[in-house]
Amino acid sequence: MFKLTESRVAVLIAVSAFFIILIPKVPIFIDFANFNGWQRSDVFVFIQTIVIAISAVIAFMTINASKKTAKERATLDIIIDDYRDTNLFEAKTDIYDFIDNTVEYKSRNKDVSKDALAEICRSHDSDLQAGDKRLKKNLMLVLNRNEFYASALNTGLLDEGLFKRVHCANIVKLWDKLYPTVNQIRQVAKKDTLFMDLELLSARWKANPLKTDDIK
Repeated sequence: MFKLTESRVAVLIAVSAFFIILIPKVPIFIDFANFNGWQRSDVFVFIQTIVIAISAVIAFMTINASKKTAKERATLDIIIDDYRDTNLFEAKTDIYDFIDNTVEYKSRNKDVSKDALAEICRSHDSDLQAGDKRLKKNLMLVLNRNEFYASALNTGLLDEGLFKRVHCANIVKLWDKLYPTVNQIRQVAKKDTLFMDLELLSARWKANPLKTDDIK
């Protein structure tokens, strides 16, 4: 869907102004071949129109460049904040440890009663022990944060190229590990759209992974 942003409004105003000035001068352009017959005022109008056209192009290019720079800056800020977020790092480490080494994890954490994250998600909180609840909390932190990133990337609010260079493997790995759990969450909530942006982003990057040629 077309969204009328401030940058697009500025471009539309510039283009509209150009055509408003251009339309009355159409006869001059039609008679362009008869340059010798031009009056001084005609030459002035012609030059003025060209200047306006160039100004409109420059304005358009400037707006696009500013928009791209702002998007890259916002993406970089999010990447830096992500690395600084110790809670997110610890949450991801915790759930990965549980998935990859369930038996050993449970031997170290006696307050965990379930054998899989999917089982934790389909259980009522009253049936969960403290360790199960901690895992569930960490799981939702990781999923919600990455769904936010995916939504921003899929809608073009963040620079996908920059984010992909940093997190391509992480996003694909995350979805591969948590897909069964997300399916369980969807079944319990009866909502197939939960974490759909994350699924779409992972599928897109898995089909077109980061290559050496992408890093220049």
